[in-house]
Amino acid sequence: MSIAVDVRRSPASPEPGSSPMIESANPYRDQATRYRALAEQTDCPARQALYWRLERGYRTLADCQDISARPAS
Repeated sequence: MSIAVDVRRSPASPEPGSSPMIESANPYRDQATRYRALAEQTDCPARQALYWRLERGYRTLADCQDISARPAS
């Protein structure tokens, strides 16, 4: 079985060099909260580890966004 993937850029794709970062850290924190809830609900240790790792990643993104949003001193 063969699966074809279209890798052409869609019109909604950001321009090269533009930042895909979200301006506020809140969406990252919201997603981290969703992954924590999923980790607490699953009985599968592999999925639980995955959800915890994703949660940590989104919390890191939120922290980085907070740091980049600080005014330069």
